[in-house]
Amino acid sequence: ILGNTGRAAKAFEKTVPWGAEAQLGRALTAWYTGKTRDALHAAQVALEGSVDGFKRVQSNIVLGTALWTRGQFSDALSTLNSALEHPEALPQQRIAGWLARAPIYISRGQFDHALQDIEYTLQNPTALPKNQLADAKNQLGLLYGLCGDLKSSLACFAESIRHCQTDSAEAVLIPHGLQAGLLALHQDPRHTEAAQEAMRYFEPSQHALGRCYALLGAAESALANRNPKLALEYGQTLLNLALEYEMPEMRAYAQLIIGQSKADTNALESALTLAQSIGTTLVIARAAKALKRNSVSQSAIEMLLEHIPSSLRSFAAQSIAAKLLIG
Repeated sequence: ILGNTGRAAKAFEKTVPWGAEAQLGRALTAWYTGKTRDALHAAQVALEGSVDGFKRVQSNIVLGTALWTRGQFSDALSTLNSALEHPEALPQQRIAGWLARAPIYISRGQFDHALQDIEYTLQNPTALPKNQLADAKNQLGLLYGLCGDLKSSLACFAESIRHCQTDSAEAVLIPHGLQAGLLALHQDPRHTEAAQEAMRYFEPSQHALGRCYALLGAAESALANRNPKLALEYGQTLLNLALEYEMPEMRAYAQLIIGQSKADTNALESALTLAQSIGTTLVIARAAKALKRNSVSQSAIEMLLEHIPSSLRSFAAQSIAAKLLIG
């Protein structure tokens, strides 16, 4: 699956009968190729079938990850918790479960819980496959950046890029896109170069989530450079991708970018409403601030500040939430 998703998908399509194990295989290949609806359906069918033990754990991990991508955070957490608490979960499955659960906590602003899952994952980094190590470093880089430790954040992204280049060149979109967005939010001029790197990989890539992160980082960079026309172009392309791949969180970010780039109240209202429905705390804070909904924005920002891990408290004044509070 990790080496050639196209061949894997064709192999599973030919599997007869369409049993629970074949559905699990289809769920995995669908997820890796960005087909979250197919992944969700196949994982649900597998769970309704005869899979048990570690295969049931794997089905729940795929299902939980697909639910996260589709913005169903509560259902995703419940499903992933079920997988992680299963007595027959294998060590590698627990790692996959922690890696799938951490970004949900980040989206919800529960940075302390996210850090705990990432630390669990990185207990023995030399034993991790390069794709999982890159994923963990991406999440840790994002977490550090949001909490204000930009130096550690960039170091994590550099390490992730190194692992991606030796394992999956397409996945390099994610760290480039994430660091471009964070640098822009921190008003660090290096965001322009990071955004250019992200977009350099954009056209040839078929990595759905990576393409979204690249566009988001480039859009944030364009806004920081006071180029609303370019930000709008990236925002609209991101919106189209988010709709195509059914990624509500990315749709909320796209509407935020569109609203900010052309001072569009309707787009900002849409971003805020969608973010509130799925629980994307940072979008809630930013959209509400742009709309001058001070009580809503203040509440979200305070929640973000409250969940900065104790080990990162010294950076709290440089966090994205603190910058929103005083910006």
